[in-house]
Amino acid sequence: MLVTIVESLELNRRYEHSMARKKKSELRLYVTPSLDRLLKTLSGLSDQTVSSIVEDTLRKSLPGKYKDLMETHNLEKLLEEEG
Repeated sequence: MLVTIVESLELNRRYEHSMARKKKSELRLYVTPSLDRLLKTLSGLSDQTVSSIVEDTLRKSLPGKYKDLMETHNLEKLLEEEG
């Protein structure tokens, strides 16, 4: 995938801006090429970082999918926003 200099600078600007807001842990994920392309396209169209899209999606979907485990082990507090 070719990335122009302008696109690269924009991606770097968004990354630096997101890192300046909050210090976050790094999580490395392996996804299919089509999911990678989808996430990058959504990122460009929505002006959100790929990281923020993935984080928002996980925060919304994990409680529904793992509701019993989260309640049993009192994990809901881990989804609370850090201030």
